[in-house]
Order: sequence, then C-alpha cells, then structure tokens
Amino acid sequence: MLHTLLLFSLLSLLTSSEAHASSKGTKTHNQCNAKSLVPDNRVVSNLCVRGEIYRLFFDRNAGKIILVAKQHKLTLQEILKGYDPSLVGADRFIGFLPDSLQPYLGKNMLLSVSAIRTSAGGGGGQCGAGAEIYLNVIDIAKPEPKLESKILIASCAESIELFDQDISSGAMNGISVVDDHLSLHFMNYKDFDGSPTATVAPDFTRLLFK
Repeated sequence: MLHTLLLFSLLSLLTSSEAHASSKGTKTHNQCNAKSLVPDNRVVSNLCVRGEIYRLFFDRNAGKIILVAKQHKLTLQEILKGYDPSLVGADRFIGFLPDSLQPYLGKNMLLSVSAIRTSAGGGGGQCGAGAEIYLNVIDIAKPEPKLESKILIASCAESIELFDQDISSGAMNGISVVDDHLSLHFMNYKDFDGSPTATVAPDFTRLLFK
C-alpha cells in the first residue's frame, strides 16, 4: 500500500553519508570544516552553504525538528505525542535536499524536508501507518534563519502522492530542477486529474500546477 509509509526518493537523494550522520557534511559552494562538528546522534542531515554548515536535528524527546546554523536555532516542526514520524519509518525523510535540488540558494532560500505521522493511535485504518511530508523553505539571508513557508508535498490524509514512490527502495524520480525551479511530479494530488506537475511559486508559499 503506497500510502502506508509514504517512502519516496529523498532517501536516495540525501547521500548515505549525510542521513543519520552527525560528523559529516555535504560540501557545496565552499568547503566546510566538518571536523569541528560535535557528534550528536540527533543530527539527521548536514549541508554546507557558502562555507557555513547547516544542521538538522530530530529531537524525539522534545518533539521537534530543529535547524541549527551560525549559533541560531529555528524550529521547523513541532511533533505532538503520538505523531512521531519514526513510529512509521518516516523520520528517514527528514533532511536537506541535496545541492543539485537547491535552485534557490541564489535567492537565499534553503530547502529541507520534514515529516510527521498522519494520525496517532495504534496504527489501524487507512492512514494508521501514513505520514505527512513537508517541503520547508528557509530564508538564510540573515545570520538568523527564518522559516518562509511549509508546503505539503505528500500526504496520506489528503491523498497526495509523489510520482514513482517505491516502498522497498525509497526511490522516486518525481523531484527535479527545471529552468531553475524545483519541479514536483505527482502520481496524484487531491482532486487533480491525471498525474500533475507543479513548481514552487515565486513567493515560495505554494505550488503552481501546470
């Protein structure tokens, strides 16, 4: 059942050395001194941008997904009791998109993904093992980052499914960069007919469908 875990290609897009590794950073634009990082098993993703290391923490005890950069902290997702994404395996989606899928860095916008469980409880019903996946747009123009928007890109509750999702491998080819815009190809999106394609709007707050 494709909706049960909402596994999609962010697992393959995030490098294996980045996901769930606290001591390694992905080198983009400039070199970052990853050796200076203090190991922390709460770190799920690192990204180097213009010589600065951005880190994503998934703090299960606090129920938060937190971005840390330049000594500043930004909460990207608050997770209520019972909605922990790790209960359905969706914590593996939490992370930065790789450099090849960061078309808005020139506009000081950084992209990451967060996830929560669709529903609390024992896991029964259509979405008992489902997840809600969000694209986070983060303004990094100033030393203190700001969450510009959260865009729902996969959802069991709202029947949103990215194209070419594969439960067994986590592969998905539906996210790409086209003409300097992030493009998302959906298997289905709510009441849209067929398999629509959307890009992130110029104001970064919503999707624009073709």
